Amino acid sequence: MGIEGNGSPLDARQNPFIFTFLIIVAVVICALLIIHLITRYLHKYHSSKKYIDEHKNETTTKKNVQNVSRMASLDADEQRLLQQICSDYNPPNIEYLIKETGPIKQLLKDKYTEMVNSRASDSEIAVLFTLQYKLEKAHDEALFITTTNSLGVGQEFTYKDIDGRDWLLTLVKNSPQFIELNIPKALAESDRKPEPLSRFMVSFTSKGNISYTLQTRAIRYEEAKEGVYSLFISNSNSLKPVQRRKYKRLPFVSHCAFSAVKPTAKKTDGSSKSYEILENKYDGFLQDISADGARISCPMPIKEDQYIHVKFSINEKEQNAVGLIVSTKKSPDQNQFILHIKFTDISIAAKNQIYAFVYGYTG
Repeated sequence: MGIEGNGSPLDARQNPFIFTFLIIVAVVICALLIIHLITRYLHKYHSSKKYIDEHKNETTTKKNVQNVSRMASLDADEQRLLQQICSDYNPPNIEYLIKETGPIKQLLKDKYTEMVNSRASDSEIAVLFTLQYKLEKAHDEALFITTTNSLGVGQEFTYKDIDGRDWLLTLVKNSPQFIELNIPKALAESDRKPEPLSRFMVSFTSKGNISYTLQTRAIRYEEAKEGVYSLFISNSNSLKPVQRRKYKRLPFVSHCAFSAVKPTAKKTDGSSKSYEILENKYDGFLQDISADGARISCPMPIKEDQYIHVKFSINEKEQNAVGLIVSTKKSPDQNQFILHIKFTDISIAAKNQIYAFVYGYTG
Protein backbone atom coordinates (compact mmCIF):
# COMPACT_ATOMS: atom_id res chain seq x y z
CA MET A 1 0.00 0.00 0.00
CA GLY A 2 1.52 3.37 -1.02
CA ILE A 3 2.00 6.27 1.34
CA GLU A 4 -0.54 8.97 0.73
CA GLY A 5 0.86 12.11 -0.88
CA ASN A 6 3.86 10.42 -2.58
CA GLY A 7 2.62 10.24 -6.16
CA SER A 8 4.52 8.88 -9.12
CA PRO A 9 5.97 11.09 -11.90
CA LEU A 10 2.97 10.09 -13.94
CA ASP A 11 0.70 11.46 -11.22
CA ALA A 12 2.70 14.69 -11.22
CA ARG A 13 2.28 15.07 -14.97
CA GLN A 14 -1.43 14.55 -14.53
CA ASN A 15 -1.59 17.47 -12.10
CA PRO A 16 -2.28 20.56 -14.28
CA PHE A 17 -0.59 22.98 -11.86
CA ILE A 18 2.69 21.05 -11.67
CA PHE A 19 2.67 20.45 -15.42
CA THR A 20 2.20 24.16 -16.10
CA PHE A 21 4.97 25.04 -13.65
CA LEU A 22 7.40 22.66 -15.37
CA ILE A 23 6.55 24.14 -18.76
CA ILE A 24 7.21 27.67 -17.44
CA VAL A 25 10.57 26.61 -15.96
CA ALA A 26 11.58 24.99 -19.24
CA VAL A 27 10.59 28.10 -21.22
CA VAL A 28 12.55 30.36 -18.83
CA ILE A 29 15.64 28.15 -19.10
CA CYS A 30 15.40 28.16 -22.89
CA ALA A 31 14.96 31.94 -22.93
CA LEU A 32 17.99 32.46 -20.68
CA LEU A 33 20.05 30.14 -22.85
CA ILE A 34 19.03 32.01 -26.00
CA ILE A 35 19.83 35.38 -24.35
CA HIS A 36 23.23 34.04 -23.27
CA LEU A 37 24.04 32.83 -26.78
CA ILE A 38 22.89 36.10 -28.35
CA THR A 39 24.96 38.09 -25.83
CA ARG A 40 28.05 36.01 -26.57
CA TYR A 41 27.52 36.42 -30.30
CA LEU A 42 27.07 40.21 -30.02
CA HIS A 43 30.14 40.55 -27.79
CA LYS A 44 32.21 38.53 -30.26
CA TYR A 45 30.81 40.49 -33.19
CA HIS A 46 31.40 43.89 -31.55
CA SER A 47 34.97 42.81 -30.77
CA SER A 48 35.65 41.65 -34.32
CA LYS A 49 38.04 43.53 -36.58
CA LYS A 50 35.29 43.96 -39.18
CA TYR A 51 32.91 45.66 -36.72
CA ILE A 52 35.66 47.87 -35.27
CA ASP A 53 36.87 48.93 -38.73
CA GLU A 54 33.28 49.83 -39.70
CA HIS A 55 32.59 51.95 -36.60
CA LYS A 56 35.85 53.45 -35.31
CA ASN A 57 35.99 56.17 -37.97
CA GLU A 58 32.37 57.27 -37.58
CA THR A 59 31.80 60.76 -36.16
CA THR A 60 31.36 60.72 -32.39
CA THR A 61 27.72 60.84 -31.27
CA LYS A 62 26.16 61.87 -27.98
CA LYS A 63 25.58 58.19 -27.21
CA ASN A 64 29.30 57.47 -27.74
CA VAL A 65 30.14 60.20 -25.21
CA GLN A 66 27.62 58.75 -22.74
CA ASN A 67 29.15 55.28 -23.13
CA VAL A 68 32.65 56.62 -22.50
CA SER A 69 31.37 58.63 -19.52
CA ARG A 70 29.95 55.50 -17.91
CA MET A 71 33.08 53.47 -18.64
CA ALA A 72 35.44 56.16 -17.25
CA SER A 73 33.14 57.21 -14.37
CA LEU A 74 33.10 60.84 -15.47
CA ASP A 75 31.22 63.36 -13.36
CA ALA A 76 28.75 65.84 -14.89
CA ASP A 77 31.39 68.56 -15.53
CA GLU A 78 33.82 66.12 -17.14
CA GLN A 79 31.11 64.62 -19.36
CA ARG A 80 29.97 68.10 -20.38
CA LEU A 81 33.53 69.06 -21.33
CA LEU A 82 34.06 65.84 -23.28
CA GLN A 83 30.82 66.46 -25.19
CA GLN A 84 31.96 70.02 -25.94
CA ILE A 85 35.35 68.79 -27.20
CA CYS A 86 33.70 66.24 -29.48
CA SER A 87 31.25 68.84 -30.80
CA ASP A 88 34.01 71.40 -31.49
CA TYR A 89 36.63 69.06 -33.01
CA ASN A 90 34.49 66.29 -34.56
CA PRO A 91 36.89 63.44 -33.72
CA PRO A 92 36.25 59.89 -34.92
CA ASN A 93 34.31 57.62 -32.57
CA ILE A 94 35.52 58.55 -29.08
CA GLU A 95 34.81 55.02 -27.80
CA TYR A 96 37.67 53.73 -29.95
CA LEU A 97 39.80 56.87 -29.91
CA ILE A 98 40.44 56.64 -26.14
CA LYS A 99 42.11 53.27 -26.75
CA GLU A 100 44.87 55.10 -28.66
CA THR A 101 47.18 57.23 -26.50
CA GLY A 102 48.47 59.69 -29.11
CA PRO A 103 45.23 60.96 -30.74
CA ILE A 104 43.31 61.48 -27.48
CA LYS A 105 46.27 63.31 -25.93
CA GLN A 106 46.49 65.62 -28.95
CA LEU A 107 42.75 66.29 -28.78
CA LEU A 108 42.97 67.32 -25.12
CA LYS A 109 46.12 69.35 -25.76
CA ASP A 110 44.32 71.30 -28.50
CA LYS A 111 41.45 71.97 -26.11
CA TYR A 112 43.89 73.10 -23.41
CA THR A 113 45.50 75.59 -25.80
CA GLU A 114 42.09 76.91 -26.78
CA MET A 115 41.04 77.30 -23.13
CA VAL A 116 44.24 79.16 -22.25
CA ASN A 117 43.88 81.49 -25.24
CA SER A 118 40.25 82.22 -24.37
CA ARG A 119 41.26 82.88 -20.73
CA ALA A 120 39.15 80.10 -19.25
CA SER A 121 39.09 80.02 -15.46
CA ASP A 122 41.52 77.87 -13.45
CA SER A 123 38.63 75.71 -12.24
CA GLU A 124 37.49 75.08 -15.84
CA ILE A 125 41.00 74.09 -16.90
CA ALA A 126 41.28 71.82 -13.85
CA VAL A 127 38.31 69.82 -15.18
CA LEU A 128 40.29 69.14 -18.38
CA PHE A 129 43.06 67.50 -16.38
CA THR A 130 40.75 65.34 -14.24
CA LEU A 131 39.08 64.30 -17.50
CA GLN A 132 42.46 63.37 -18.95
CA TYR A 133 43.37 61.34 -15.86
CA LYS A 134 40.11 59.35 -15.98
CA LEU A 135 40.38 58.67 -19.72
CA GLU A 136 43.96 57.45 -19.25
CA LYS A 137 42.82 55.22 -16.39
CA ALA A 138 40.03 53.75 -18.55
CA HIS A 139 42.59 53.19 -21.33
CA ASP A 140 44.90 51.34 -18.95
CA GLU A 141 42.12 49.20 -17.47
CA ALA A 142 41.16 48.04 -20.96
CA LEU A 143 44.71 46.70 -21.34
CA PHE A 144 44.83 44.81 -18.02
CA ILE A 145 45.99 41.20 -18.25
CA THR A 146 45.22 38.55 -15.64
CA THR A 147 47.62 35.74 -16.52
CA THR A 148 51.31 35.31 -17.32
CA ASN A 149 50.36 32.88 -20.12
CA SER A 150 50.07 35.85 -22.50
CA LEU A 151 53.60 37.18 -21.88
CA GLY A 152 56.06 36.86 -24.73
CA VAL A 153 59.76 36.17 -25.11
CA GLY A 154 61.86 39.13 -23.98
CA GLN A 155 59.51 40.19 -21.18
CA GLU A 156 61.60 41.43 -18.26
CA PHE A 157 60.85 40.71 -14.60
CA THR A 158 62.38 42.29 -11.51
CA TYR A 159 63.23 40.20 -8.44
CA LYS A 160 64.19 41.97 -5.21
CA ASP A 161 66.34 39.84 -2.91
CA ILE A 162 66.36 39.95 0.91
CA ASP A 163 69.05 42.67 0.84
CA GLY A 164 66.87 44.92 -1.32
CA ARG A 165 68.94 44.45 -4.48
CA ASP A 166 67.04 44.32 -7.78
CA TRP A 167 67.80 41.55 -10.28
CA LEU A 168 66.63 41.55 -13.90
CA LEU A 169 65.19 38.25 -15.19
CA THR A 170 64.29 37.78 -18.87
CA LEU A 171 61.63 35.44 -20.25
CA VAL A 172 63.04 33.02 -22.85
CA LYS A 173 60.22 30.43 -23.00
CA ASN A 174 56.57 30.45 -21.94
CA SER A 175 54.63 27.17 -21.85
CA PRO A 176 51.43 26.10 -20.04
CA GLN A 177 53.58 24.16 -17.55
CA PHE A 178 56.26 26.76 -16.75
CA ILE A 179 58.06 29.99 -17.61
CA GLU A 180 61.79 29.82 -18.29
CA LEU A 181 63.72 32.91 -17.24
CA ASN A 182 67.30 33.78 -18.09
CA ILE A 183 68.98 35.00 -14.88
CA PRO A 184 72.32 36.71 -14.17
CA LYS A 185 75.22 34.40 -13.31
CA ALA A 186 75.82 36.37 -10.10
CA LEU A 187 72.28 35.59 -8.92
CA ALA A 188 72.49 31.92 -9.91
CA GLU A 189 75.67 31.55 -7.83
CA SER A 190 74.31 33.62 -4.93
CA ASP A 191 72.62 32.40 -1.76
CA ARG A 192 70.14 35.29 -2.23
CA LYS A 193 68.23 33.55 -5.02
CA PRO A 194 64.83 31.96 -4.35
CA GLU A 195 65.12 28.40 -3.09
CA PRO A 196 63.71 25.66 -5.36
CA LEU A 197 59.99 25.04 -4.64
CA SER A 198 59.79 28.26 -2.60
CA ARG A 199 57.29 31.04 -3.35
CA PHE A 200 58.57 34.55 -4.08
CA MET A 201 57.47 37.88 -5.57
CA VAL A 202 58.44 39.42 -8.90
CA SER A 203 57.22 42.49 -10.76
CA PHE A 204 57.07 43.50 -14.41
CA THR A 205 55.70 46.15 -16.75
CA SER A 206 53.54 44.95 -19.65
CA LYS A 207 53.51 46.27 -23.23
CA GLY A 208 50.52 48.37 -22.19
CA ASN A 209 52.88 50.18 -19.77
CA ILE A 210 51.03 48.78 -16.75
CA SER A 211 53.03 47.48 -13.79
CA TYR A 212 52.13 44.21 -12.08
CA THR A 213 53.29 42.15 -9.13
CA LEU A 214 52.78 38.43 -8.78
CA GLN A 215 53.67 35.59 -6.48
CA THR A 216 55.17 32.59 -8.23
CA ARG A 217 57.06 29.44 -7.34
CA ALA A 218 60.66 28.56 -8.20
CA ILE A 219 60.57 25.13 -9.84
CA ARG A 220 64.23 24.48 -10.63
CA TYR A 221 67.51 25.99 -11.88
CA GLU A 222 69.48 24.89 -14.92
CA GLU A 223 72.74 25.84 -16.57
CA ALA A 224 71.57 25.75 -20.20
CA LYS A 225 75.13 26.14 -21.41
CA GLU A 226 78.31 27.30 -19.79
CA GLY A 227 77.72 30.63 -18.06
CA VAL A 228 74.04 30.80 -19.09
CA TYR A 229 71.59 30.10 -16.26
CA SER A 230 67.83 29.56 -16.26
CA LEU A 231 65.22 29.68 -13.54
CA PHE A 232 61.97 27.82 -14.21
CA ILE A 233 58.93 29.32 -12.45
CA SER A 234 55.21 28.53 -12.41
CA ASN A 235 52.67 30.46 -14.48
CA SER A 236 50.19 32.58 -12.56
CA ASN A 237 46.56 33.65 -13.03
CA SER A 238 46.73 36.08 -10.08
CA LEU A 239 48.41 39.19 -11.46
CA LYS A 240 47.95 42.32 -9.36
CA PRO A 241 48.19 45.65 -11.18
CA VAL A 242 50.22 48.18 -9.20
CA GLN A 243 47.86 50.95 -8.17
CA ARG A 244 48.23 53.88 -10.51
CA ARG A 245 49.04 57.24 -8.96
CA LYS A 246 46.12 59.64 -8.97
CA TYR A 247 48.40 62.22 -10.61
CA LYS A 248 50.96 61.62 -13.32
CA ARG A 249 54.50 62.13 -12.02
CA LEU A 250 57.45 63.38 -14.08
CA PRO A 251 61.20 63.15 -13.28
CA PHE A 252 62.34 66.75 -12.99
CA VAL A 253 65.65 68.05 -11.64
CA SER A 254 65.43 71.71 -10.67
CA HIS A 255 66.53 73.97 -7.85
CA CYS A 256 63.99 74.74 -5.12
CA ALA A 257 63.91 76.45 -1.75
CA PHE A 258 61.97 75.35 1.28
CA SER A 259 61.15 76.62 4.75
CA ALA A 260 59.76 75.09 7.90
CA VAL A 261 56.08 75.63 8.64
CA LYS A 262 54.75 76.32 12.10
CA PRO A 263 51.14 75.26 12.78
CA THR A 264 48.96 78.00 14.26
CA ALA A 265 45.42 78.28 15.56
CA LYS A 266 42.69 78.10 12.92
CA LYS A 267 41.79 81.43 11.42
CA THR A 268 38.50 83.06 12.30
CA ASP A 269 38.39 85.23 9.17
CA GLY A 270 37.39 82.38 6.88
CA SER A 271 40.94 81.69 5.71
CA SER A 272 41.84 78.01 5.41
CA LYS A 273 45.49 78.60 6.34
CA SER A 274 46.39 77.49 9.84
CA TYR A 275 50.17 77.76 9.65
CA GLU A 276 53.02 80.27 9.61
CA ILE A 277 55.93 80.05 7.14
CA LEU A 278 59.21 80.58 9.02
CA GLU A 279 61.88 82.91 7.62
CA ASN A 280 64.88 80.58 7.34
CA LYS A 281 65.17 79.11 3.82
CA TYR A 282 67.10 76.04 2.71
CA ASP A 283 68.22 74.90 -0.73
CA GLY A 284 67.20 71.64 -2.33
CA PHE A 285 66.56 70.02 -5.69
CA LEU A 286 63.31 68.68 -7.07
CA GLN A 287 63.74 65.08 -8.25
CA ASP A 288 60.24 64.67 -9.63
CA ILE A 289 56.88 66.43 -9.45
CA SER A 290 53.15 65.88 -9.84
CA ALA A 291 50.05 67.89 -9.02
CA ASP A 292 49.85 65.86 -5.81
CA GLY A 293 53.41 66.18 -4.51
CA ALA A 294 57.13 66.09 -5.20
CA ARG A 295 60.39 64.43 -4.29
CA ILE A 296 63.14 66.72 -2.99
CA SER A 297 66.82 66.02 -2.27
CA CYS A 298 68.68 68.01 0.37
CA PRO A 299 71.70 67.55 2.68
CA MET A 300 69.64 67.68 5.89
CA PRO A 301 68.02 64.65 7.59
CA ILE A 302 64.59 66.25 8.05
CA LYS A 303 62.18 63.97 9.85
CA GLU A 304 58.90 62.87 8.31
CA ASP A 305 55.46 64.04 9.50
CA GLN A 306 56.55 67.70 9.33
CA TYR A 307 55.14 70.43 7.08
CA ILE A 308 57.34 72.55 4.82
CA HIS A 309 56.76 75.39 2.38
CA VAL A 310 58.34 74.80 -1.04
CA LYS A 311 59.17 77.37 -3.75
CA PHE A 312 59.98 76.12 -7.24
CA SER A 313 59.70 77.15 -10.88
CA ILE A 314 57.74 75.52 -13.70
CA ASN A 315 58.57 76.91 -17.15
CA GLU A 316 60.17 79.94 -15.47
CA LYS A 317 57.00 80.67 -13.48
CA GLU A 318 57.47 80.63 -9.73
CA GLN A 319 55.09 78.38 -7.80
CA ASN A 320 54.77 77.52 -4.15
CA ALA A 321 53.00 74.95 -2.02
CA VAL A 322 52.83 73.64 1.51
CA GLY A 323 53.33 69.92 1.90
CA LEU A 324 53.69 67.13 4.42
CA ILE A 325 56.90 65.07 4.48
CA VAL A 326 55.51 61.53 4.28
CA SER A 327 58.91 59.80 4.25
CA THR A 328 62.63 60.57 4.38
CA LYS A 329 65.25 58.24 2.89
CA LYS A 330 68.95 58.39 2.14
CA SER A 331 69.96 58.77 -1.50
CA PRO A 332 71.76 55.81 -3.15
CA ASP A 333 75.14 57.58 -2.76
CA GLN A 334 74.32 58.24 0.93
CA ASN A 335 75.25 61.93 0.51
CA GLN A 336 71.72 63.37 0.37
CA PHE A 337 68.33 62.83 1.94
CA ILE A 338 65.25 62.33 -0.23
CA LEU A 339 62.07 63.94 1.08
CA HIS A 340 58.78 62.60 -0.28
CA ILE A 341 56.29 65.48 -0.08
CA LYS A 342 52.51 65.35 -0.35
CA PHE A 343 51.04 68.78 -1.12
CA THR A 344 48.40 69.84 1.38
CA ASP A 345 47.93 73.48 0.30
CA ILE A 346 48.45 74.39 -3.34
CA SER A 347 46.44 76.72 -5.59
CA ILE A 348 44.40 75.43 -8.53
CA ALA A 349 46.48 77.66 -10.83
CA ALA A 350 49.72 76.06 -9.59
CA LYS A 351 48.26 72.56 -10.01
CA ASN A 352 47.23 73.40 -13.56
CA GLN A 353 50.75 74.62 -14.35
CA ILE A 354 52.17 71.34 -13.04
CA TYR A 355 49.61 69.29 -14.97
CA ALA A 356 50.40 71.15 -18.20
CA PHE A 357 54.14 70.66 -17.66
CA VAL A 358 53.86 66.96 -16.77
CA TYR A 359 51.63 66.24 -19.80
CA GLY A 360 53.92 68.19 -22.13
CA TYR A 361 51.35 70.88 -22.95
CA THR A 362 53.81 73.72 -22.34
CA GLY A 363 57.49 74.40 -22.76
